[in-house]
Parts: sequence; C-alpha cells; structure tokens
Amino acid sequence: MEEKKKKAVFMGRGFEIERVNWDVSSSGDKNVSGKSLAKIKIKIRGLPEEHTAEEGVGPVDALSKALFKAIRKLRPEVDEIHLIEFNASYRNGQKNKAKKGTEASVMVSVDFVRNGRTFHAVETSENILEAAFRTLVRGIEALL
Repeated sequence: MEEKKKKAVFMGRGFEIERVNWDVSSSGDKNVSGKSLAKIKIKIRGLPEEHTAEEGVGPVDALSKALFKAIRKLRPEVDEIHLIEFNASYRNGQKNKAKKGTEASVMVSVDFVRNGRTFHAVETSENILEAAFRTLVRGIEALL
C-alpha cells in the first residue's frame, strides 16, 4: 500500500487554496487491478475547510477527482474543464545527477480543454503526486 501526504499553498484566478493536505492510498492484488483512494482536506478562501475523498483508477486520477470535487463548491463551472492528456516522465537533469530511477525528479504535463479553449501545464517535483497536483491546479486556474 502506497501513502503520500503533502501540504501546499496555491493562489490563482477565481479561487485561492490556503492549504491542502492529501493522503492517497492504493491497493490491489495479482488478480485484481487496484483502485486508489485520495482523501484531501482543503481550505479554499471564501469556503469552510472541505474534507473530501474520491476513488480513481490510480493515485493521480483519485487526487484529480477529489480536487475537482472540492473546487466545484466554489466554482461549479470547473466541470466544464476536461483533461485530455496526461504524461509523466522522470528527469535526471543537471540538478539531479546523483538521483536516478525512482529518486529522480518527475515531470508531469497535462493538456486541458474548456469550451474549445486548450491549456498545457507542466510541473516538476521529486514527488509525482505534488507535480500532478500543481499541474492540475495550474490548468484549472488558467481555464476558470
């Protein structure tokens, strides 16, 4: 079982995330494709702190669904935003020469669309969930 916890602060157009905690766990066995569960506690300016959870086919999918669910309370038009492509690749650049394999940084890029308007967001981190979360927030901010 995989568990990750992270705190972050994001300020964007239309909403401001004052703080967020997430906990993502995945489980499965050799015969059954695993599901992931993301639980987030998020404080968006103008709303009370929100505790929400969503399942997904993987940890990033679950985190994405939980984030959209939390933002929907303040900005229901978030449902008009769709992820059309998600990519993750490890980066072993100049800053990370000593880090290889699973210790290397990961770059997450996501393409979004809303009513025909597209946006491409990229973030890098040593934590794939942090990079994915930041990329998701950037895309949502840009298209709201």
